[in-house]
Amino acid sequence: MSLEEFEDMTRTNVVALRNQLIGLWAGKQLGLSGSHLERYAAEMHDADYEESGPRDVVRKVAGDLANAGIKVGDEAVTKLLSKAEADARRELLSTD
Repeated sequence: MSLEEFEDMTRTNVVALRNQLIGLWAGKQLGLSGSHLERYAAEMHDADYEESGPRDVVRKVAGDLANAGIKVGDEAVTKLLSKAEADARRELLSTD
């Protein structure tokens, strides 16, 4: 495997875990649990393919929360998504 292939695979895994983490967070805000929470988190993966970059995930999370009467703006969701990405990167790239 080339370095470029490894970097692409790593980036794909980081984004997938990031999306799962933000989906779990948002789902809990929505009061979901168990299989409903897991299903909602999985929807984040699908939402990420609507357009390039994380904007589609931010829009879905912020919209879902707004529809539930939870006021969390795009900027706050973007910050949470950045934190989730850092957490995902740290988890996936740890050498422990």
